Order: sequence, then structure tokens, then C-alpha cells
Amino acid sequence: MDRIVDYLEENWTEKEIEKFFKRLEEALKQLSQHPQSFKKSERKEGAREFQLSPHNTLFYSYNAQRLEVLLLWPNNDDPSKLDQ
Repeated sequence: MDRIVDYLEENWTEKEIEKFFKRLEEALKQLSQHPQSFKKSERKEGAREFQLSPHNTLFYSYNAQRLEVLLLWPNNDDPSKLDQ
């Protein structure tokens, strides 16, 4: 997540960053209400994925008690690094 924040601060305006985090907050709310609605990941075993934007995918898992964010992934990164 730190890499994403660093990238945003270096390349985006404050308004764009606010919009990104608002979208993230909305996504987490949606995921917490309907975690089963999004596809099982073919890229990360045991996870589901939610495309937050064209640039980022959120990987998560859930059970009856909680939703766990596993990773906020920059889509332009090497997918072989997902399990590292």
C-alpha cells in the first residue's frame, strides 16, 4: 500500500487522491455487505478480487465474521509477484 500512496503523491493531484480514497472506502463498504459478489481470483489462491480502478485491484478473503484485505495491487506490476 505504501508504494501506491507514494505513487499517488508523486503523480496525482490532491483531488485525484481524494477521489481514489473515496472509491476505496466505497469499495470496502460494498465488499463488507456483499463479499461473495465478486469473482474468485485466478491469480491469488484463496482470494477474491475487486477491480478498484483500471490501475488497481483489491484482493480479499472473508468468512462469516470478517472481511480481510489481503493486497491492494497495482495492475501494471508483474503478476508473478502476487504470491511473494
